[in-house]
Amino acid sequence: MTLTPNQRSEYRELKDYSVEISKHNHTEHNSGSETITHGVAKHLVGMVGVRNGYRVSSEVEVKGGDIDMVLWGNPERLTYAVECETGLTEETKQSKIDRYVMQTPIDDIVFVECNRLPMDMVECYEFIASELGLQDCT
Repeated sequence: MTLTPNQRSEYRELKDYSVEISKHNHTEHNSGSETITHGVAKHLVGMVGVRNGYRVSSEVEVKGGDIDMVLWGNPERLTYAVECETGLTEETKQSKIDRYVMQTPIDDIVFVECNRLPMDMVECYEFIASELGLQDCT
């Protein structure tokens, strides 16, 4: 997979901050007890990202944790950390903002609350696209 000059530059910058993204789009499971809902949410985040011109990496190691998904490499949009959470608290939210945005060149973080996901997969895809502020591209 060839990176554009802009993507190469962003890739190097993220790596310089120890954000361990991949050059290849991928979605993988975490090493813990990931629920089906969480796994499906991550997969759909990846699909929405790719369909909107992003590179996507999952279970991205950074100092202080692993980011569920990083959407990067779109020259017209911000770089996002995406966290799929079940029962998100303000404390968890602030902790992840501090670790994943404030200490890296990632522009912003989006939280997808797994408890709010529709059971219909097309509706779920559209819900996630809306949460990310991206087109659904279905």
